[in-house]
Amino acid sequence: MNITTDGQEVITPQTGRTAILVSGNMGAALVSIGYIDEADEFTAFEGTETVTPGRQYLVRHGTQIDPVVNTSGADGSTDFYITVSASH
Repeated sequence: MNITTDGQEVITPQTGRTAILVSGNMGAALVSIGYIDEADEFTAFEGTETVTPGRQYLVRHGTQIDPVVNTSGADGSTDFYITVSASH
């Protein structure tokens, strides 16, 4: 998934644990991985409050939660990729 603008991208997981790999250029954007809670608010998973390109994040979220990539502050240089893999 290629991200260049602000917003939230939902990841449809295959298992209760997901490996999320980040690459590319964040520019001025702040990016975190979390979920949307019952109050319709984004909440970052522990350790993914600010993600960094070149890193892999193993997210344990259970089977009822779809992880969300939250991007804010994107500028013209923001051009990064999220690669998702199921984890056992």
